[in-house]
Amino acid sequence: MKILSLILISSLPLSAFARMGEDRAECLERYGKAQLECDGEYEVNYSLFEKSIYKIHANFWGGVIHQMGYTKETELTDLEIAYILKVNKGGAKWRRLDESTWMTKSGALTAIREDSNTLTIFTSKYARYYWDSKDQELEDEKLAGLRGL
Repeated sequence: MKILSLILISSLPLSAFARMGEDRAECLERYGKAQLECDGEYEVNYSLFEKSIYKIHANFWGGVIHQMGYTKETELTDLEIAYILKVNKGGAKWRRLDESTWMTKSGALTAIREDSNTLTIFTSKYARYYWDSKDQELEDEKLAGLRGL
């Protein structure tokens, strides 16, 4: 069974998945034109790419990918998840925290299986930035009526 798994992993095309930290030019080279591009909140730009049966949702912050979502119409298999984690780990090693969460030993990357057909990976730096920005926005809304006092 291990041999079959290794054969299947090695047969997945290496170009099928983007990598954390890639810039837009690298993604365009890997996938071609994005299916959708838009500016998001908090200085984050979003692109949707399609490759084979996968949709790759890339959030660019500071010009490079800091969050990626991988989806397909059917359930992501354990083999697919293992491969996605492998190509996105850089030099780090993943450890499984529970049934749906992985983190690199350094804590720099986190991966969450959101549902049966979606895996999202993000940097800790991006998560802190995003949630700090969100918290600031909520605080500003609460204090809006007090301005000018």
